Amino acid sequence: MTQIGKNIKKISNERSLSQQAFADLFQLRRGNISSYEEYRAEPKIEVILKIANYFGIPLNDFIEKELSVNELLHYNTRLVVETEKLKITQ
Repeated sequence: MTQIGKNIKKISNERSLSQQAFADLFQLRRGNISSYEEYRAEPKIEVILKIANYFGIPLNDFIEKELSVNELLHYNTRLVVETEKLKITQ
């Protein structure tokens, strides 16, 4: 079993994002996020990639590790956000 649901919940809590706010970041519904957090569903690979990239989390860690808050604080989110902004302007 993957750790995606736990990690989504931990990211949301650490970033003070509601399920709706998290869903809005990735053009999802609040119910999707709830399903992921409760292990009733797994996100599509495209969604997994978007979330990992957005928060600067190595894909393998996001899928397989139960991330700690300390680990989440060390990922370089700013770099990822700047890269995404650059893509949009191009």
